[in-house]
Amino acid sequence: METPAQKSDSREEDFIHLIRLSWDSCVHGASSSSPLPVGASPALEMAIVPGSPIRVRAVRGANGRGFSRREGARGPALAEGAAEAILRAVSS
Repeated sequence: METPAQKSDSREEDFIHLIRLSWDSCVHGASSSSPLPVGASPALEMAIVPGSPIRVRAVRGANGRGFSRREGARGPALAEGAAEAILRAVSS
């Protein structure tokens, strides 16, 4: 079980990855914002189609950190082109 300090570090690391994804997505024309709720995981809301944002979360798995959204698009967090992969998946 994670201690409060470990959980905080994990949320901070998730947030850092999401901000990087936000920056990379902006370069490709997607607007985004990042709600940071108290006690919950941060998320990135990406507006690919106006009025219809999708929510992306940073996740940890057996293969390291990645990004995930409800509809199933997933990509590794540190991979070159992660933003492009997610944008392609959600716009198809």
